[in-house]
Amino acid sequence: MQGRLMRARIVFVAIVGAAATLLAPAGAGVEALRIVDRTFLCESGFIGGLYQLDVHSQYSKPQGSSDPTVYSSVTRNIYEAPLGGMSSSGISIHRERCVPTKEALKLTTTGMRGGAVPPLGTTSTCETPRRVLLRVRAVFERPVTPQTSRRFGFPQLIAEGSIRVAALAIGTRAGKAIAYLTVTGAERARLFTVRTCEED
Repeated sequence: MQGRLMRARIVFVAIVGAAATLLAPAGAGVEALRIVDRTFLCESGFIGGLYQLDVHSQYSKPQGSSDPTVYSSVTRNIYEAPLGGMSSSGISIHRERCVPTKEALKLTTTGMRGGAVPPLGTTSTCETPRRVLLRVRAVFERPVTPQTSRRFGFPQLIAEGSIRVAALAIGTRAGKAIAYLTVTGAERARLFTVRTCEED
């Protein structure tokens, strides 16, 4: 499990770390936004005869820095990049596994359990339908330009910049919540799941 999460984190950090060179400057034909709010329809993982997703959140200190950063993600199996991820410096959505949708999903913790992420991080595995809604909403300190990149061999929607607060929600197409993650600045994270999810 730790190896899987480390690989997913490395992929996400590499993607967001490269975003500064991939994002067009404001006024280059793509609108710069301070609030990025998108909803996608995503394919869950199929493991052991069940459709499922892992939701994960942790703190880390980059090499050479004493300041912690927050990283949260939703992954479907050990071999793939996260379906969605967010850190204190950006967001990323796997556009090969997730397609934009106009279906609605609330950002809510109603009927869920959880709270502040402990110092060592937390991971839960949730049984899901074959397809789920994924909504990400990020408020940046300054306007950013979301853009799709194929630098890593598959399309990723990336937005990079200092995040004031961000939230990522997973739910069914009927609007039933499954998981909810938040990042506030560089030092606070929360994770909530329904009771049927199992903490690893």
